[in-house]
Amino acid sequence: MPDSCCPGLCLYGIPSEKENPERRNLWICAIKRASVPEEGKQWQPSKYTRICSEHFIKGAKSDDPLSPDWVQSVFSHTPATKKRKREKDMERYEQHNRMKNKRVEKMQDAVDDLLELSSVPDAELAPPAEDEQQCDNRQSKEKFERLQRECNDLREENQKLKDKIKSGTFDELAFEKDDEKVKAMTGIPTYSKLQVVLTFVISFLQTGTNLSPFQQLLLTLMRLRINLSLSLLSCIFKISIPTGSRTFRNTIEVLNARLVPALVFWPNREELLPITSMVAFVLINNSDF
Repeated sequence: MPDSCCPGLCLYGIPSEKENPERRNLWICAIKRASVPEEGKQWQPSKYTRICSEHFIKGAKSDDPLSPDWVQSVFSHTPATKKRKREKDMERYEQHNRMKNKRVEKMQDAVDDLLELSSVPDAELAPPAEDEQQCDNRQSKEKFERLQRECNDLREENQKLKDKIKSGTFDELAFEKDDEKVKAMTGIPTYSKLQVVLTFVISFLQTGTNLSPFQQLLLTLMRLRINLSLSLLSCIFKISIPTGSRTFRNTIEVLNARLVPALVFWPNREELLPITSMVAFVLINNSDF
């Protein structure tokens, strides 16, 4: 309680040396009065010294040692940065108190509930009858079966959606079990042979693009096989036209560099001479001259 009050202000006495010496020293240090030069000692308040409530952040002292208003801190000599820090300390203190009060309220509610349960007669807490248990078990079983059916329906629908999405995509999963699709799109008879071609070139295809190595090869073979335009291929593979063009040119160069030396064999001159002689003989014998 303040020692005295006037409209809008309260005056507080300095804590006594006997009752709370530690708090008294903190208050004296906060006031920062000059030492008494003729006596050569620190200024000490008298029993009539009073502190105005305006020197406290919330306008009143607090008896909680954890509160920033345990010691006055608002003075003209207080730096602005320190004032802001004390205000933030006060906000954290109040927030802590609010949370603490909520926990206390919850604990009190729990205690009240326990007391209420302890006052309920034993007859009211008796286990349910056998008929009621059977009814509950039957309802639980029916609910479980219904949920299981719904879960199976959702799984089936999910699988159908996956299959539908897979059929509209152009990646390895969409081709691995469909040799007819591979042949129609690329001209290569089976998926396994397409994979063989991919192993020859995969290390030399572009990296860091939106297309996998398989898709880069597929795009190139589709353009060669069915003469699709780059704009259509870009829509199919969801890329820009410049990206599709670069992919096609790069893959063609890789195919030429890797497959031609490995798979295309040109006969040498000695092997060609008998064939050319035979062709010349046939042409001469079948000519009208």
